Amino acid sequence: GKFFQPGVSYDATTGQATTVDGTSVSPKWVISTRFESPVIDTKNPKYDELYTANNNQITGTYGWQTTLTEETILDSPDTDTPTGIAIDTENSVLYYSNSGASNIKRSNLDGTNDVILFSATARGIALDLSEKQIYLCESTTIPNRIQVANMEIGAIPTTLISSDEFTTELRSLAVDSPGQKIYWTSIVTDPSSLSVVARSNLDGTDPELIYTQGTSGLRGIVLDIPAGKIYFTDESADTISRINMEIPAGDAPGSRSDIEVMQSGLDEPDEIDINQDGSYIYWGEVGATNSILRAPTTPLSMVQV
Repeated sequence: GKFFQPGVSYDATTGQATTVDGTSVSPKWVISTRFESPVIDTKNPKYDELYTANNNQITGTYGWQTTLTEETILDSPDTDTPTGIAIDTENSVLYYSNSGASNIKRSNLDGTNDVILFSATARGIALDLSEKQIYLCESTTIPNRIQVANMEIGAIPTTLISSDEFTTELRSLAVDSPGQKIYWTSIVTDPSSLSVVARSNLDGTDPELIYTQGTSGLRGIVLDIPAGKIYFTDESADTISRINMEIPAGDAPGSRSDIEVMQSGLDEPDEIDINQDGSYIYWGEVGATNSILRAPTTPLSMVQV
């Protein structure tokens, strides 16, 4: 995958890079690797960083809005297929799912003090900092399980939801602490094969489908809580869309009138995140380009970073 210089677009067919004013320039790749689970930390100016999981490494991209200088912070035999990343901005620590070794780990943002918290095989994780809990897309069983555990060494995960109606093959999840809800994407097989956005209370009660579609493409999910929006990626349609957190009156999960396609023509978009003020979304693409991209939260505009 590649990061593009700020203000430069790239035509993969011709190999030509062009600045925003139309000037042709030579492409200058700053970062090239395979990206999964982009997570940004913009709360503390000291840690103005973009974190990604790539192969068996955790990478911090310092000054990602300007210089895009990459530094590997975790790369050891104990870091095996990190597939989910979450940042505790209050305490400046990084949590990640070390799925190849079936454990959840925590480290400082510079990779030091890397410790195993507990055993679990999770594709995605999310934090509830107010309650000091970590939510997991646990993927060793079919149907998959949404679990929760304390953010401490030796914690024992508790299963909240496991059913073919809601969690057959979990993809990603997000926490709405103020609203006391968890949201997730999954493929479900009861009563038929669908790709869904669902939610429940933080304790797993009252699960409900809030968006359904007839393909299996839904992947990453992120919440813009102040704006009341849900963003999700669709790997089958190569799109990013958003819907309201509440279903419009008279609509059903499979026929919502508030769907906005934010980006189209992508290359298998996967995990997604949003910056603190809700002005930009960031996502990883796992197709031929293997890139991380960003775009303003206005429909159909994109720059690759």
